[in-house]
Amino acid sequence: MISPLVNATALRDRGFCVKHATFQEKRPTESWKDSLAPPSDAELQASFGGVKLANYWVKCGRASRIAVLDCDNAAAIERAYREVSAEVLDATPSVQTGRGKDGRHWYFRLAEGEVVDSWSEDGYELHAEGTGIIAPPSIHKTGVAYKWLRTPEAGYQPLPDVLRHRNGLNERAESGGPLVAPKVAKDTLASLLKNPPEEGERNSWLTKVCGHYAKMHAFKDAYLATVHLANKSLRTPLGAGEVEKTASSIWDAEQRQSAQCRPFRRAEVPKPTPLGPAAFHGPLGAFVKAWEQHTEADPAALLATVLVGFSSVLGSGPHHTVSGDVHAARIWGVVVGSSATARKGMSYKPARNLLAGVDPVWNDICNASGLSTGEGLIHRVRDLTVGTKTDKAGKTTEYIEDAGIADKRLFLLEPEFARVLTVMTRKDNILSPVMREFWDRGDAQVITKVSAATATDAHVCIIAHVTNGELRRVLSDCDAANGFANRFLWFWAERRGSLPFGGAANPEELERIRGMLECAYHHAPPGEVGWSEDAKALWVENYEDLLKCGGGLTGSIIARGQPQVLRLALVYALADDEIEIGRVHLEAALEVWRYCSESARYIFGERTGDVAADRILAELRERGQMTRSQIRDLFSHSRSSADIGGALAILRDAGQVAMTMDTHGGKAGRPTEVWSPC
Repeated sequence: MISPLVNATALRDRGFCVKHATFQEKRPTESWKDSLAPPSDAELQASFGGVKLANYWVKCGRASRIAVLDCDNAAAIERAYREVSAEVLDATPSVQTGRGKDGRHWYFRLAEGEVVDSWSEDGYELHAEGTGIIAPPSIHKTGVAYKWLRTPEAGYQPLPDVLRHRNGLNERAESGGPLVAPKVAKDTLASLLKNPPEEGERNSWLTKVCGHYAKMHAFKDAYLATVHLANKSLRTPLGAGEVEKTASSIWDAEQRQSAQCRPFRRAEVPKPTPLGPAAFHGPLGAFVKAWEQHTEADPAALLATVLVGFSSVLGSGPHHTVSGDVHAARIWGVVVGSSATARKGMSYKPARNLLAGVDPVWNDICNASGLSTGEGLIHRVRDLTVGTKTDKAGKTTEYIEDAGIADKRLFLLEPEFARVLTVMTRKDNILSPVMREFWDRGDAQVITKVSAATATDAHVCIIAHVTNGELRRVLSDCDAANGFANRFLWFWAERRGSLPFGGAANPEELERIRGMLECAYHHAPPGEVGWSEDAKALWVENYEDLLKCGGGLTGSIIARGQPQVLRLALVYALADDEIEIGRVHLEAALEVWRYCSESARYIFGERTGDVAADRILAELRERGQMTRSQIRDLFSHSRSSADIGGALAILRDAGQVAMTMDTHGGKAGRPTEVWSPC
């Protein structure tokens, strides 16, 4: 039987703030109200270590970034499908509760720092801020186990507006009539101010009060003053610093939600044109063609996986040097689809099976998953550590403290990339800078008060999967700006064909491809790989174009075109068992880069990465044109004139908007700025 500590750790690694609950009970046995993040290893050990039986209580809201719709009977489940829709419910994590087929939990993703109130209506309720739920593999008091019907790894849907903004709506009439307001609203501002909380409930109370005031105020300073005043009315007020931090976090979340109220029109950003024949060059392309008619996976996903996988097998030896920067055959890729039905995961196993035959040692010891911390990643490819000791006679000798890792190749599969991006936002998490160092140089180190860890000449390659919706919610502007995102190649993937009974590629063809790649691997040069003359000419021809990435969020994400194309061409050349990059290899790399650039534009749209600019652009596209005064009114005076001017400058520099002056037909008066989308 799996121990409760292992189960709890698995829930924590999914991003849940998990607490111990008595076996077959629903209430947590430990303090939870002040918890705002998933527990540490030490906290899990204290709660679940040595325990033989337990249930698992998960705090909802900001702590786990989830809201859970709880249906306690068949009528409530039917109502959920009627109000929310099967399309949404069937595409988000769900649990069959201890009530059996008549009990259901649906998990929805919240934005970072977002505060959503909980509500309850006769067996139909939303667990969000200040509440929690029992999660699998807990056992109900009836003896029935909670079980996942759709796991979190399959991806989340955002919380639907009908659940987010209902404020406790009553049941629809039997005739299917409209929703009506309840007789008594729960946790209204008036009731919160009238009923001061007990000392252990002050943080939850403050969160709810801030949520109300953030929606009411146009200026942050007035909002903060009001919140501080409300806090001072408590018998034992919270510390001013704590109040300021909580209030500011909720204000920022409200501003982000308000700015994102109207989505972009996606029709203006087309899907990427399918990969052309050039991308399917050599044995790597032959592998994709061998599987193309026998899998529902997108050819782009198959190519992404085998490219990254073979680059991992090659190791850090073969490389090309540009102005002192050493570029090994090291590629990272993210396969992005609209949902689990995009068949992203189907692309992994065929490539892994092929490469296992190319190098069995790589298959046995160089594969892993579960990125969580920078320290953990360094440890996985750590160097040998030598210590010293001095005997009584004063003689000092060296000894091996840690033998380290001899084979520094590491191929990471991250099927839930949104989890990795979420983990990186935790306080003091250094995963992002460590990953960037490994992509750039293969060297990384971390020095703490207790110990130091170093990894040199490591060859870390990553293939990740994520849904489009989750990616756009969790990838921060900071991740794009600091260069984390542009170290990945982004591959849009969709389901191809319908194979109810699966399929299998021709084993003879796969064996032929495996043999070619095995020879190429063993013949790969251990050092510099140069250019052929015709490849040099093509590189010069495309060199400047690879610098033209554009502005905005997408521009940041595709801003590393030259090194990405160089590394792709290097992998194609080595797969061909060549000792230099030829023209066909560069043509293949350029075609892959073209597809990845178009994928990034489709995935991230024309967002600028600036919240105000994105909202202005969305409104301009909706209305056609707006005056400067109308744009200012969008933000209810919560943005300064300088902020709005800066946002408009970003849009104009990106060629997304244009401004004209309306002189009112020559009449007296000040001309009016009129802005319109391009």
